[in-house]
Amino acid sequence: MRWQGTVVGGNFDTVLDFGDAGEYNVEMSTLSFSVARTLGPRRTVRLVGGVIHDGTLKNGIRADHEISSGGLFAIGFEQRTRQGHGWTPSVDGSAYLGASWASTSSTGDEADRDYFATDLRLGAACAWNPTGNTTTYGTVRVFGGPVTWQLDGRDETGTDKYHYQIGAGASIALGDAALFAEAYVLGEQALAAGVAFTR
Repeated sequence: MRWQGTVVGGNFDTVLDFGDAGEYNVEMSTLSFSVARTLGPRRTVRLVGGVIHDGTLKNGIRADHEISSGGLFAIGFEQRTRQGHGWTPSVDGSAYLGASWASTSSTGDEADRDYFATDLRLGAACAWNPTGNTTTYGTVRVFGGPVTWQLDGRDETGTDKYHYQIGAGASIALGDAALFAEAYVLGEQALAAGVAFTR
């Protein structure tokens, strides 16, 4: 049994489809902290909490909306289905249920508008560790869930246009700590970097 703490700074960019209300490009910057506990040699449960500290919602026709503050939470389970060695990859599966919320405002609108999103994310990753302290990995995720937002005095419900992420990353172990960075370039786009500590 081991504990792991992780601090991650990131940014994501995607398109939300609100039906008749149109499509909006959403970009958010986040800072999160997670605590994970192993449940054996191949299983891990993780809790994630964090803040949304900046962002925008734009559709090119209506006024831009700025995100002033918000938060996020997720709970997830990870399973190693294959233990790798050297150039033989490890294979992991994951499932996360998460929620995020924020206040938005636009020019000329004195009232803040509520934004709330939930989703279920299923993922798979292949990781290679040929040197013992450097790991590279590729990840694919699929997800879905509703987004509610107050727009023009109405509660609008939408969803992500893409419902998937494909990306890659790398980490370097430094004793009980590891530095990592990753990028998702297809589907929902995102960049993230952070540090993890294991005891």
